[in-house]
Amino acid sequence: MAAIESTANFGHRARELGITDEALTALGVAGMDTFGAYAFLVPYSGTATDEAPLREALVRITGGEVSPEQMSRFRRLQFEAHTAVMTDAKSRIEQTQTTEPKKIPVSERAARHRAQAARLSGVTVNEHIEPSHQLLDLVEAMVEEGVLQHIGVDRCTSRFQEIHGIKKEPSVRVDASSGTIKLASKPHDIEADVASEYKLRQAFTRRSLAFDQAGLVLFVHMEKWHDHLMEALYREPPPGYSYVTRSQILSADREILLRMSEDCRKGLKPDSAGMRPVEEALRAYMFNPSVQFMLLPLPGASGKGGKLKHNDMTAGGDAGTSEGKGSGKDKKKNRRKSAGKSDKGKGKGSKGDKGNFEKGLWSHIGGKPLCPNFQKGKCFDAVPGETCAKGLHSCAVPKCGQGHPACEHPK
Repeated sequence: MAAIESTANFGHRARELGITDEALTALGVAGMDTFGAYAFLVPYSGTATDEAPLREALVRITGGEVSPEQMSRFRRLQFEAHTAVMTDAKSRIEQTQTTEPKKIPVSERAARHRAQAARLSGVTVNEHIEPSHQLLDLVEAMVEEGVLQHIGVDRCTSRFQEIHGIKKEPSVRVDASSGTIKLASKPHDIEADVASEYKLRQAFTRRSLAFDQAGLVLFVHMEKWHDHLMEALYREPPPGYSYVTRSQILSADREILLRMSEDCRKGLKPDSAGMRPVEEALRAYMFNPSVQFMLLPLPGASGKGGKLKHNDMTAGGDAGTSEGKGSGKDKKKNRRKSAGKSDKGKGKGSKGDKGNFEKGLWSHIGGKPLCPNFQKGKCFDAVPGETCAKGLHSCAVPKCGQGHPACEHPK
């Protein structure tokens, strides 16, 4: 929401100028409770000296005479409202791809937080669950642009992380309008900690709260989708199949956002009837076959066809690395092929280099670098076994080299 459309921002500034609550209530009843509306209460000109039109309008709205002292405050508020509208219009016209997203006003943040806490009385929002300002601004920028984008769990940071870990680093920007170079400071991007299933669930909850505050999807409906993903992670598979992995549920999450974006091309804001396009699209695709297909258990190599134990895996990891007899060897051979023909991590005469990648993990296999983000389950630029810009998508655990991240390597 732009600052000129925020009721909380307008009321906060009006009270700072000394305008009474009774006058603000009367302005709200008349629909003049934002900078965007109040700026056009009467025709305005910066050089005009006649305050009679504004006085007459205020007398009509408040139902009483306006003192000279109050009149000066109303005039100053009109000047600031007109300036804010002109600034907003200029920024929209001159907006480029390098323009930083607008930040939600502080008073608007507080108003949204209070309203959300009142609605979600059964949800305890502590500092680890509360979405960071960075996440809220990211969702708000998406609403303003009208384009639905996937927000990964690594970007769903908490307010606790933001307070204790945020840094500002200098950056150089080129002003497209004037062609000048400016030195500015930008916040250092922080990533959410999703090392365990519990922390992953917290990241999902923060995203639900952010979407709820932006008016895209109600919290309860977004949480139904997240519960569905976590249930798939722990659902007991049929005999001979492995548990659903974390990579699978994150792939399903990206797939549903892709499908939803196709239905939200007209915009993301609720219509006049209160219908939320993003929420309707979420309901439509939650059980879509293309999405559910990614949540199916995959065949495992458990040797005798027995079910693999979930506590033998980290983060719901890939069970396809267990050795066995019979068909298990064939599946193991096929997975080694899917990890890339050039993968020599377990071949005769080839070695993996530990380097400085991470303690106890390989940094290269067969002379090829390994993608560090894939080992944490955060890179999806290539399928397992293929190569992205940062390296090969194969397990960095010594003597493994299979097509799964190191965080999902069975212990």
